[in-house]
Amino acid sequence: MLGISQPTVSQHLTGKLRGGRKVGGALQKLRKGLRRATARTDLSARQRQVATQLCSLLGDSLTRQKVSTLLRSLRPDPPT
Repeated sequence: MLGISQPTVSQHLTGKLRGGRKVGGALQKLRKGLRRATARTDLSARQRQVATQLCSLLGDSLTRQKVSTLLRSLRPDPPT
């Protein structure tokens, strides 16, 4: 659909080796930003919870079950 190959998508997500070092990669940037967000004191407890959960999720291998469990845990409680 995007007109790019699967290896190109993989390189954009995980980075690529350049001169023996891994550079770039959206997942690495997301992990770094989320780690910073979990340490911020100006965020609400809910925002820090979401950042912490996403950081944990990106640190693990992803499965549909893990994502579903995470999303259920982040849903707000229904009003009573």
